[in-house]
Amino acid sequence: MNVLRITGPQRLEGTVAASGSKNAALPAMAACLLSDQPVELRNVPRIEDIDTMAAMLRDLGVGVDQARGSSWRLRANQTPSARPDAELARRLRGSVLMLGPLLARTGEALIPRPGGDDIGAAQAIGRGSDAGLAARVDGHGVDGEVGGSACRRGSETDSATHDRLVRDRTTSARR
Repeated sequence: MNVLRITGPQRLEGTVAASGSKNAALPAMAACLLSDQPVELRNVPRIEDIDTMAAMLRDLGVGVDQARGSSWRLRANQTPSARPDAELARRLRGSVLMLGPLLARTGEALIPRPGGDDIGAAQAIGRGSDAGLAARVDGHGVDGEVGGSACRRGSETDSATHDRLVRDRTTSARR
């Protein structure tokens, strides 16, 4: 452990500004999808992952503005799209954070395989999984499967870029 030892007759005084945390800001940004009210986040770090999450939210239809300095204003006053841009999502492992809010707000969510760096990638969506994530709420809960294609709005299929994760109340997804 590094230690900073200060000796001398002068007493230390002053303030230190703590920088914001990406691991706190990304979930808060994703959570804005749950409300149609404006959300302001302060002390958000200025890093590429934050810009990527902001771009994904804009693509979903969320109003996203960087206010002064490290503050952001977000407003999902219209029902967002259930599917973030695949290229943006692949750049950010934290894109999986949008799954729950999108599912709660729209009744379905299609998230491509999260990207980002390889460190901890297996923990992002489950041990060693290469699957993207999708889910749809029906009248009985969440419905789904893990497979090679995705289903959007119940019956339309699209490319193998997305996989479908489905669970209902009586069975759980098996690995």
